[in-house]
Amino acid sequence: MGAFLKNEGFTGSDISQRGKPDDKAKELFKEIIKISTKDDKAVNALIAETLRDWNKDSENKVVTELPLNEQGSLNTDIAFITPSDIYCLEMKWRSSLLHDSEVIRETAKRVKDYSTELPELRNLLGNLR
Repeated sequence: MGAFLKNEGFTGSDISQRGKPDDKAKELFKEIIKISTKDDKAVNALIAETLRDWNKDSENKVVTELPLNEQGSLNTDIAFITPSDIYCLEMKWRSSLLHDSEVIRETAKRVKDYSTELPELRNLLGNLR
Protein backbone atom coordinates (compact mmCIF):
# COMPACT_ATOMS: atom_id res chain seq x y z
CA MET A 1 0.00 0.00 0.00
CA GLY A 2 2.78 2.38 0.87
CA ALA A 3 4.50 2.00 -2.51
CA PHE A 4 1.22 2.65 -4.30
CA LEU A 5 0.40 5.72 -2.19
CA LYS A 6 3.88 7.12 -2.88
CA ASN A 7 3.25 6.62 -6.62
CA GLU A 8 6.12 4.13 -6.75
CA GLY A 9 3.98 1.30 -8.11
CA PHE A 10 4.12 -2.18 -6.77
CA THR A 11 7.56 -3.60 -6.13
CA GLY A 12 8.70 -7.15 -5.51
CA SER A 13 5.57 -8.68 -6.99
CA ASP A 14 7.32 -12.01 -7.47
CA ILE A 15 6.19 -14.04 -4.46
CA SER A 16 9.43 -16.04 -4.52
CA GLN A 17 11.33 -12.82 -3.74
CA ARG A 18 9.15 -12.01 -0.75
CA GLY A 19 9.21 -15.48 0.70
CA LYS A 20 6.31 -17.39 2.16
CA PRO A 21 4.60 -16.56 5.44
CA ASP A 22 5.91 -18.57 8.36
CA ASP A 23 3.67 -20.40 10.81
CA LYS A 24 3.58 -17.43 13.21
CA ALA A 25 2.40 -15.08 10.43
CA LYS A 26 -0.28 -17.58 9.39
CA GLU A 27 -1.55 -17.82 12.98
CA LEU A 28 -1.61 -14.04 13.35
CA PHE A 29 -3.59 -13.74 10.12
CA LYS A 30 -6.10 -16.32 11.39
CA GLU A 31 -6.54 -14.23 14.57
CA ILE A 32 -7.13 -11.10 12.50
CA ILE A 33 -9.75 -12.97 10.47
CA LYS A 34 -11.52 -14.09 13.67
CA ILE A 35 -11.57 -10.56 15.09
CA SER A 36 -12.59 -8.83 11.87
CA THR A 37 -15.38 -11.28 11.08
CA LYS A 38 -17.16 -10.00 14.20
CA ASP A 39 -16.02 -6.36 13.99
CA ASP A 40 -13.67 -5.13 11.30
CA LYS A 41 -13.63 -1.54 12.60
CA ALA A 42 -10.93 -2.30 15.18
CA VAL A 43 -8.66 -3.89 12.57
CA ASN A 44 -9.33 -1.05 10.11
CA ALA A 45 -8.44 1.47 12.85
CA LEU A 46 -5.19 -0.38 13.49
CA ILE A 47 -4.27 -0.31 9.79
CA ALA A 48 -5.20 3.38 9.60
CA GLU A 49 -2.98 4.14 12.60
CA THR A 50 -0.10 2.32 10.90
CA LEU A 51 -0.65 4.41 7.76
CA ARG A 52 -0.68 7.58 9.89
CA ASP A 53 2.65 6.58 11.46
CA TRP A 54 4.07 5.82 8.02
CA ASN A 55 2.75 9.00 6.36
CA LYS A 56 5.03 11.95 7.08
CA ASP A 57 3.21 14.45 4.83
CA SER A 58 1.10 16.72 7.04
CA GLU A 59 -1.19 17.59 4.09
CA ASN A 60 -2.41 13.99 3.92
CA LYS A 61 -5.01 12.52 6.26
CA VAL A 62 -5.97 8.95 7.07
CA VAL A 63 -9.48 8.35 8.41
CA THR A 64 -11.75 5.37 8.96
CA GLU A 65 -15.47 4.99 8.32
CA LEU A 66 -15.55 8.10 6.15
CA PRO A 67 -19.06 8.78 4.82
CA LEU A 68 -18.74 9.47 1.11
CA ASN A 69 -22.21 10.83 0.48
CA GLU A 70 -24.70 13.01 2.32
CA GLN A 71 -27.01 10.09 3.05
CA GLY A 72 -24.23 8.22 4.86
CA SER A 73 -25.04 5.10 2.85
CA LEU A 74 -21.54 4.84 1.36
CA ASN A 75 -18.64 4.60 3.80
CA THR A 76 -15.06 3.63 3.15
CA ASP A 77 -13.18 1.36 5.55
CA ILE A 78 -10.06 3.52 5.36
CA ALA A 79 -9.56 6.70 3.35
CA PHE A 80 -6.14 8.13 2.52
CA ILE A 81 -6.83 11.77 1.66
CA THR A 82 -4.34 13.96 -0.22
CA PRO A 83 -4.89 17.54 -1.38
CA SER A 84 -6.10 16.24 -4.75
CA ASP A 85 -7.37 12.68 -4.20
CA ILE A 86 -9.13 10.27 -1.90
CA TYR A 87 -7.87 6.68 -1.94
CA CYS A 88 -10.52 4.37 -0.55
CA LEU A 89 -9.10 1.21 0.98
CA GLU A 90 -11.63 -1.57 1.34
CA MET A 91 -10.57 -4.54 3.43
CA LYS A 92 -12.10 -7.93 2.77
CA TRP A 93 -11.09 -10.04 5.75
CA ARG A 94 -13.55 -12.86 5.19
CA SER A 95 -11.64 -14.31 2.26
CA SER A 96 -12.17 -17.85 3.51
CA LEU A 97 -15.93 -17.32 3.08
CA LEU A 98 -15.80 -15.73 -0.37
CA HIS A 99 -14.99 -17.17 -3.76
CA ASP A 100 -12.94 -15.19 -6.29
CA SER A 101 -16.05 -14.31 -8.29
CA GLU A 102 -17.75 -12.88 -5.19
CA VAL A 103 -14.71 -10.76 -4.37
CA ILE A 104 -14.58 -9.48 -7.97
CA ARG A 105 -18.31 -8.65 -7.95
CA GLU A 106 -18.12 -6.86 -4.60
CA THR A 107 -15.01 -4.91 -5.65
CA ALA A 108 -16.59 -3.86 -8.96
CA LYS A 109 -19.74 -2.73 -7.12
CA ARG A 110 -17.73 -0.60 -4.68
CA VAL A 111 -15.75 1.03 -7.50
CA LYS A 112 -19.03 1.80 -9.31
CA ASP A 113 -20.52 3.25 -6.11
CA TYR A 114 -17.48 5.45 -5.54
CA SER A 115 -17.49 6.61 -9.17
CA THR A 116 -21.19 7.48 -8.98
CA GLU A 117 -20.49 9.62 -5.91
CA LEU A 118 -17.41 11.32 -7.44
CA PRO A 119 -18.93 14.84 -7.46
CA GLU A 120 -19.69 14.53 -3.76
CA LEU A 121 -16.17 13.19 -3.13
CA ARG A 122 -14.76 16.37 -4.66
CA ASN A 123 -16.98 18.44 -2.34
CA LEU A 124 -15.86 16.28 0.58
CA LEU A 125 -12.22 17.01 -0.23
CA GLY A 126 -12.99 20.70 0.02
CA ASN A 127 -14.83 20.27 3.33
CA LEU A 128 -11.99 18.27 4.93
CA ARG A 129 -9.39 20.93 4.29
